[in-house]
Amino acid sequence: MTPEELRLQEDRERTAYWKRWEPYLSDRQWGTVREDYSPYGSAWDYFSHEQSRSRTYRWGEDGIAGISDSRQRLCFAIALWNGHDPILKERLFGLTGTEGNHGEDVKEYYFYLDNTPTHSYMKCLYKYPQQAFPYAQLVEENRRRGRSEPEFELLDTGIFAEDRYFDVLVEYAKAAPEDILIQVTITNRGPASHTLHLLPTLWFRNTWGWNSDVETPLIKVVDDAELSVIEAVHPTLGSRWLYCEGGSDLLFTNNETNHNRPELKKNVACMETPGMGARRLLAIVYGSKLKRILQRMLDETEFFSPHGIRAISKYHQEHPYVLNCHGGDYYVHYEPAESTTGLFGGNSNWRGPVWFPVNYLIIEALWQFYQYFGDEFTVECPTGSGQEMTLKQVAIALSHRLVAVFEQDAAGRRPVYGGLALFQTDPHWRNHILFHEYFRGDNGAGLGASHQTGWTGLVAAMILQNAEHQTPRGDDGSP
Repeated sequence: MTPEELRLQEDRERTAYWKRWEPYLSDRQWGTVREDYSPYGSAWDYFSHEQSRSRTYRWGEDGIAGISDSRQRLCFAIALWNGHDPILKERLFGLTGTEGNHGEDVKEYYFYLDNTPTHSYMKCLYKYPQQAFPYAQLVEENRRRGRSEPEFELLDTGIFAEDRYFDVLVEYAKAAPEDILIQVTITNRGPASHTLHLLPTLWFRNTWGWNSDVETPLIKVVDDAELSVIEAVHPTLGSRWLYCEGGSDLLFTNNETNHNRPELKKNVACMETPGMGARRLLAIVYGSKLKRILQRMLDETEFFSPHGIRAISKYHQEHPYVLNCHGGDYYVHYEPAESTTGLFGGNSNWRGPVWFPVNYLIIEALWQFYQYFGDEFTVECPTGSGQEMTLKQVAIALSHRLVAVFEQDAAGRRPVYGGLALFQTDPHWRNHILFHEYFRGDNGAGLGASHQTGWTGLVAAMILQNAEHQTPRGDDGSP
């Protein structure tokens, strides 16, 4: 009797469960009837490949060259990144029945090379391009072609030209039913060196999201002097361990649906286009949209006050926002000082004053955008002034206006003290600075709590930043 025949006998007699871990992981779970909860049975469109990295499956999981236990509670597969793709390569891509000119079809190249009946040994080969995977091209060209034309395949895109791809060979070998060696061998078939990021991934299928009575499993780090070790604890499967050779870095995330991403994606700036110094950008706004926002934000008749960005546009002082609800009209006015309503306890107001934490975040964002766009990207600041500034200069100009809240003007008066004569003129009072909660949107006078150093103390960071860039303030608040 061969070793494999012995394993088969043990499995039949239930003395050893050699088939507990097999390639039960689907090649594709998205776009299938298994995950279709659409009202009209449109499975292909209800759960797309685009959504698969943001939504949890209900009835199964998929992956590249992956395995799982027989009930698909704990899964293992590989993820890859070539440095150019906009997403991780975690699953196979293909066209749905409504996208392909000849129906649904996988647009990848992978091969199951070897497997024993008990899956004591398994081998799979995946060919991964070194350049950005042509997702859009495959969809658009196949959609353009008619039924009399052949399918447009991944090879037809030229992505494998000059053998610029990786052979990713994944092997599994069982020393015992619960002792599995996993080996991943990467071969660069191209003419030049190229970096490939390999992320072996262990995860639980989400069963707790559909049933509140199901206990949530846990994946955690186990201390080990030589290896990186992960323990996966499941209420019915028990504990399993993944041992990673070489002290690899470990990354963790939850297998939960990101409810915001599908709606926001159309507004998120693309990370594919490199900026200054080959930097990448992940932002809600980009280029022309950013300019349109800054055009309003830097308008002194709207948001750009002499002492920072107002919480609401001054435009609404004469043009309040009106909401009709259940027969009644509700108004939102620009209110530069204390609130005229009892909202938020009546002592806070987000409808006009200047708040330091929000302004600080704006300054930080402007610096981040500047590091990406560089000096070529300019905006008019203030709006209508005819003066063009880089985003760095805008950040500094805004910072100067905020610092000016506490500085003495030519007459020796500080905007923070408003009309308080004692603080403005008495030598025993005028140099004792209070860090107010927020500041009047018209003149910078301090309002709310008077010792709000937790966030108004951010002015110190602005002063330091201005000093580092040696930018004295002009009369108009510009550097």
